[in-house]
Amino acid sequence: MQNPMTFKKKVIATTVASVMAAGFSSIAVAQDDGVVEEVMVTGIRGSLTRAVDVKRNSPGVVDAISSDIGEGGGVDSTRSFDMSNIASESVTGVQVYKTGKASVPTGGIGATVNLSTAKPFDFDGFKASVGGKALFDQSNDIGDDVTPELSGFVSWSNDMFGASLSLAHQERDSGRSGYANSGWGDKLQRYAGGDIFNSGYTPGAVVVNEPTKATPNVPGTGDLATRLQEANFFHTDTSRERDNALLTLQFQPTDKITATLDVLSVKTKTESQQAIYSLWFSDGAWPTNAVQWDDSSISKSPLYVWQSNPTGAPRDVALKNSLRSAENKLDDVGLNLAYQATDELSFALDVHKAESSATPYAAPGSNVTLGIGVNTLLAQGLDMSGDLPLIASVVQNGSIKKSDVGSTISQLVNARAWQDVEEAKVSGKYEFSDSGSINFGISSLQTESIQKQSDIGNATMRGGWSVAAPGDIDPDLFELINFNDYFDGYNSNLSSGAKDLFAKAGNNGDKATSNITGVRVTNFNEVARQMFADSPDKIPYAANPVDSTDRKILEDVQAAYVETNLTGNLGGMEVDVSAGLRYETTDVESYSRVSPRKITWTSDRDFNNEAIGAAGSLPYTVNKYDYTNVLPNLDLTFHISEDLVARASSSKTISRANYDQLQMGAAGNAPRGGPLLAGGSLGTSSDGNVKLKPIESNNIDFSVEYYFNDTDYVSIGFFDKRVPNFIGTEESNVTYAGTLDPSNGPRARAAAAALTAAGIPVNERTLFEQVVRMNTSGCINAPGSNLCGSGGLASQDETIYQSYKTGADIVAVAGDPGVTNITSMPTNSKDAVLNGWEFAGQHFFGDSGFGIQANYTVVNGSISYDLYAEPGSATQFALTGLSDSANLIGIYENDQWQARIAYNWRDKFLSNANVGGGEPEFTDDYGQVDFNVGYKVTDDLTISFEGTNVLAEDKKTYGRTENQVRYIDILEARYALSARYNF
Repeated sequence: MQNPMTFKKKVIATTVASVMAAGFSSIAVAQDDGVVEEVMVTGIRGSLTRAVDVKRNSPGVVDAISSDIGEGGGVDSTRSFDMSNIASESVTGVQVYKTGKASVPTGGIGATVNLSTAKPFDFDGFKASVGGKALFDQSNDIGDDVTPELSGFVSWSNDMFGASLSLAHQERDSGRSGYANSGWGDKLQRYAGGDIFNSGYTPGAVVVNEPTKATPNVPGTGDLATRLQEANFFHTDTSRERDNALLTLQFQPTDKITATLDVLSVKTKTESQQAIYSLWFSDGAWPTNAVQWDDSSISKSPLYVWQSNPTGAPRDVALKNSLRSAENKLDDVGLNLAYQATDELSFALDVHKAESSATPYAAPGSNVTLGIGVNTLLAQGLDMSGDLPLIASVVQNGSIKKSDVGSTISQLVNARAWQDVEEAKVSGKYEFSDSGSINFGISSLQTESIQKQSDIGNATMRGGWSVAAPGDIDPDLFELINFNDYFDGYNSNLSSGAKDLFAKAGNNGDKATSNITGVRVTNFNEVARQMFADSPDKIPYAANPVDSTDRKILEDVQAAYVETNLTGNLGGMEVDVSAGLRYETTDVESYSRVSPRKITWTSDRDFNNEAIGAAGSLPYTVNKYDYTNVLPNLDLTFHISEDLVARASSSKTISRANYDQLQMGAAGNAPRGGPLLAGGSLGTSSDGNVKLKPIESNNIDFSVEYYFNDTDYVSIGFFDKRVPNFIGTEESNVTYAGTLDPSNGPRARAAAAALTAAGIPVNERTLFEQVVRMNTSGCINAPGSNLCGSGGLASQDETIYQSYKTGADIVAVAGDPGVTNITSMPTNSKDAVLNGWEFAGQHFFGDSGFGIQANYTVVNGSISYDLYAEPGSATQFALTGLSDSANLIGIYENDQWQARIAYNWRDKFLSNANVGGGEPEFTDDYGQVDFNVGYKVTDDLTISFEGTNVLAEDKKTYGRTENQVRYIDILEARYALSARYNF
């Protein structure tokens, strides 16, 4: 006999009022018999009790954090809200919805986060607190090791009116150091011989463990092999200042009407100055004297490399300094009107308007790069055998001196962004007298996102491309730094294998050192003003007033939803049912104006790239798209016993592309590594795609949860997500007719033919010199030079070539072709399946004060990156960001002490399937330890001490193999001492 399911009205079991700023929290539990009991719960255990209560009583799979949370970090997404824009004093809780709900706005296919802020009516009467924090961070060179944070919260309410205000001011100076390169894969191929280095090998070069060469005209033979193009050491200092203010006003003229006004204002200033020491190993670099390859069966890469100039002449080292700055502003106003029409029917109106902007503030542009260098490099090397890749060099006179330092080529980019959001929502709830409730609503969300940019690209300073005027920078405005001082925990001395190979190579290899000296300017803007004023063209140190890029996205999302929540009995077992349907229509418009570029060929592989005319003078290119999504959800919760709960959920969710992926409009960039005819490669560019559909996921979730008591539980969950349209990247060759390529037209072809006829090898240097010798049209002599049309054949002499390099430039003329780029564009790609398991638990050991939290997530994806695939033929599609993760937290609490120590771990994962040339980037596994200890001096005064990343764990990314390191970010621990007083 079947047991029918009957439904009854579900009593609201719990209301949570968390007072984060006051340092304690309260729960009011409404019992089924109508008697209300006030239970005061304080501290970490009380916070976790409320979080468990939310998890236990929510439909679907929900995790919660209540009251006891800190300030969140920024989210790198143009759609996401930066949690740090809300001061921690204002936050009462965070709910993470892991299953789709019709009443929750669309956001992510994995989870949607709801952040709750304090309201005056949450408290009785007057509440206030004030706090201060001293943050200790020794990783920086520029700025202070100790920086302040100040915050305050005040709230007052009576039966009709309420007001609360939270304020926060934060300053932080930090630094990071490490190693970076521009990528592996610039020459990744089936190995065909010495030309894997464009400049080849010197006679008698020492080559160890050389990859197997490909058989001519036989596809798939030979070893995959690669080399890097550029490698550098870096140190970055960042200064950040943030001010937050949140004002909340509430008005309750009757028991049935409540009005809430929230006004949020945030201003954040961020300034980052970076110094680098950069060496160039391919595409115009010296020939290779020695190389030893690793033993990888996936893709062989150099373990050690040594290079030098056969003529003995020095070359330049890039010691660039850059300054990135941004002032981000957010002004947000929201109004909520809640109306209880009857005991069963209620309505709410929400209207919301936000304006945000990002503009430079510490310099004339958002990114200024000062070309600084020395022209004293005699030989260079690379040692990839250790945990930290080491660059090595030999310079004239044994070390870099201040008198060697001079100007080179500089850049100034002025990027700005603005975004306006207007939103309105009408929602309602009807509670059946016997069976449950129905939620319903309609909403409208309109977003305008604008991006503009002007630039001064490759501005020639007094020293030109090769630091021709050493000493032209005031030595009192910069200092010499040793990068090895930043490599705590790493061996910064060359390995014995590297030393032996470099010594065998000769060419100063026995003098190789990884003790690297760089330059840091001590007054960035003053140095910049001096360098720009001293440039041959007297370039003003100011943003280009003419924008070359003007892009705008308009998006209009209309939605309606209905959702029912029922509670009943099936065979004596209580069952909750939540079912809903959300309908959304989206209209997207992309407006773009992008100026064509003027490419100037200045020498071998060097090009200047500047805009032609103002983007604002061009008509908008308009692209439009619209789509509709129907998103159902069904959640079933089975209360098998008082302590055992099982859940099953089915839903469809969407995650929209970021606005920068939708914005269209591109112009061509210069070739890479020299002109195409000389064996270089195409330039690269990127474009958006307004026709991107949101990622749509069909989800199934199951979980079982066992609750031992109010604080202790264990749970296991399974999730399966079927995604038919993941967003990937597609590369294609695009020719930009308005941007002409001076290195690939009739003049270049005629010069190449003349060189070939004379038996002179065609490379980027001989071709440049030959074009200058053969042409006056489109050839520009430097002041005092008369090389254009000088006649004869390229000399292949270093000194003579240098005179052509500095004495003439080549610009495009009629008949030159439009530049062809490898252009990447986001596109809806292949179907994919994600599934995995989540294990979680929480336990307090009686009344000892000790407790533990743990969770572990296993994630699997149907499409991974094929490391053995032939590169270059097509961009691979693979799921990024998938990895297992775990968290383990130890807790202790008594009447006066609170302590927590947490270990957070994430396994390695594919972070990018295409970082250039269709090559991957992986992020290595990472684990971090944080702690917090608090002491209650009195009932109102609490002091605490906290540490973040106390083991100073670093971050690392790499290519197809772990030997192909792309980036190592050396991080340090930071600590904070804080105090809070409650009134």
